[in-house]
Amino acid sequence: MKKKEVHQKGLWHQVFACLLIDSSKNTVYLQYKNNKHNDLSSPNKIDISVGGHLSAGETIEDGIREIKEEFGIDIEIISYLGKVETDDRIGYIYSARKLFGSLALGGEELEERLCIRPTSETMMSTMYAKWVKSWRDLPILGNQWCNVLRWEKETRPFLRSREFLWQEGHTIHETAKEAEERTLMMLDIYAQVIEDLLAIPVVKGQKTKKEQFAGADATYTVETMMHDGRALQSGTSHYFGQNFTKPFEIKFQNREGKEEYAYQTSWGISTRLIGAVIMAHGDNRGLKLPPKVAPIQAVIVPIAQHKEGVLEKVTELYDGMKKEFRVKLDDRDNCSTGYKFNDWEMRGVPVRVEVGPKDLENGQAVIVRRDNGEKEVVALESLNEKIAETLEKIQKDMYDACKQRLEEKTSVAYTLEEMIKIMEEKQGFIKTMWCEDRACEDKVKEILGAPSRCMPFAQEHLADTCAICGKKATKMVVWGRQY
Repeated sequence: MKKKEVHQKGLWHQVFACLLIDSSKNTVYLQYKNNKHNDLSSPNKIDISVGGHLSAGETIEDGIREIKEEFGIDIEIISYLGKVETDDRIGYIYSARKLFGSLALGGEELEERLCIRPTSETMMSTMYAKWVKSWRDLPILGNQWCNVLRWEKETRPFLRSREFLWQEGHTIHETAKEAEERTLMMLDIYAQVIEDLLAIPVVKGQKTKKEQFAGADATYTVETMMHDGRALQSGTSHYFGQNFTKPFEIKFQNREGKEEYAYQTSWGISTRLIGAVIMAHGDNRGLKLPPKVAPIQAVIVPIAQHKEGVLEKVTELYDGMKKEFRVKLDDRDNCSTGYKFNDWEMRGVPVRVEVGPKDLENGQAVIVRRDNGEKEVVALESLNEKIAETLEKIQKDMYDACKQRLEEKTSVAYTLEEMIKIMEEKQGFIKTMWCEDRACEDKVKEILGAPSRCMPFAQEHLADTCAICGKKATKMVVWGRQY
């Protein structure tokens, strides 16, 4: 039976997994799963050193032979370490050592040597262990903007780059309740920024155990939908409990004079939000920027500016507008009016103000909206008031357009077959009931290429049974393909 069919039917099967460790260099070797080699399990992802299915009749020795094929080394089993058993898995653990051979890293070397900076939990925890002594020191609320460097073989502008700027917060608290409240408060702040400023609606919820941040007790997320129906994780907030404070010895003397471990959170957003604005609002003519974040909210383009009085009047209008708006006067004389129109449309400036000789005669100007192309003739004496009104309307309309798309591209499914059909016919989010079994989650990702996005805070009771396995459902979950 083929691997994909095994996963689709949820059958028990043997898997061999090996993690290669060089103790002399304190190095763990991971494998990049290249989709060019038809690796369908997790293309373009980092995985364990060697792993794969064992067919009927194969043993651990067959897995050892695969290590030699992939890495060029022979190993021998030293000892059996024991058995690990969960509800749906049984694992047998062995230790081994290299006999001979030199490690071959796929015959491919990275273009440059990089020192990869991780997220800051370990660095911040190291410092907090030195700073925290008493309950009077708490809470400590830390925030930083910093550049992160990581190796990305395949990059996407703004979304997945080798170096990016992000904001991250790290907090230490006296109680679990206080830390949990901070975690959710930061998620609300991120949601507010994305919705109120970027004009993109969000789905707020909790990540599943499979998708949550490593080391977190809970990870909360704001998920957004782009123009093509794909999901973009736009911000996360993590509650760590004492998972970092215990190993890093972040302890304090409590109000009763006893020593105890603190509670910790972290949260972050990045330049990925720039990509979100581009992909959520843009069209074939270029950017469409929400007025609240647009560097230039309005541009004045004079028509026939060489004619008497035109430049003087638009300069006067500009001087009056710049006190209220972020405005630009395009008085370039080396390009046509049509070029200027297209240029500012491409840059996404929300409002264009056109003023020509005939407009001056009639005491008026023409306002053009970037989001929908609508034009309106406005009296000069009420121009600023009308621009303010128009900018407010554009902000709202851009949000409403994204919200409508989110609603139209979100479907409900009651079976796995329905989920497959929806994803084939309409890209977007799928809401289903779920039993919270990891096997069902893995199955959806394997078949649809759509991981769980979150368990929304706004839960709906769609059915009594899980859409994947038919067992009793406990949560509604949102699925979707991502960038």
